[in-house]
Amino acid sequence: MNILQIADYLTLSRQTVRRYRGATAVPEVAPPRPESSLLTPYLAWLQQQWAAGETNAAALARALAAQGYRGGYRQVARWAQQQRAADGTSQAATRRLCATVQQQLVETPSATQRSSTLSGSARQVVWLLVRDRSALEPEEDIQLEQLLADPELAQTYPLVQQFQQMVRHRQVEQLDPWLEACSTAGASEIQTFAAGIRQDGAAVRAALTLPYSNGPVEGQITRLRLLKRQMYGRASLDLLRRRVVYRR
Repeated sequence: MNILQIADYLTLSRQTVRRYRGATAVPEVAPPRPESSLLTPYLAWLQQQWAAGETNAAALARALAAQGYRGGYRQVARWAQQQRAADGTSQAATRRLCATVQQQLVETPSATQRSSTLSGSARQVVWLLVRDRSALEPEEDIQLEQLLADPELAQTYPLVQQFQQMVRHRQVEQLDPWLEACSTAGASEIQTFAAGIRQDGAAVRAALTLPYSNGPVEGQITRLRLLKRQMYGRASLDLLRRRVVYRR
């Protein structure tokens, strides 16, 4: 076969076929170069922070911005997601918690608790922590009691419940004491969350004191996005405008 026939058969360019045909040995392929980005100069620092337990992408992005990082939050979030996928941070933490609780169940004299097992995803566990305890089903209450056998969760649970009550009942006077309590909490995640609340203190206080909300605006944005997706590639801007204005 000539060069053109080989190129067509292998779907390669003629230049590639000619280079390989004329080679006296197997050509060496250079390893791919790592893609450089605005985040590259800070990767070593990010690895140190991650190893120290700081896994919140928003907190990392804010710290990077203070160091001169000019990229966006999404780039940091993608890096954090890759780290979680690599070391299984969330899954490992959940497994450690389950092992701790189940070990305590073995040592608990209550037959009811010994027969119960901790199950469910991390999201289900979080849901147990944020709900009002009086609204839990009996089996959920037992599961929550098992979770609170972990000392760190036992320290975090009252703070989570206080925050829920503070937001529901607009108790702005409780904000500063709550932030102070979070600063001494054992869980790094609640400390990071409180740091974000403190940074946006003015907006949080306004939300706890003023009756206004951007909920209607967010609802209209969601409706507009839904209409756009329904019409994707099928209609003009004029029709979209009519649907937005006249649809009820």
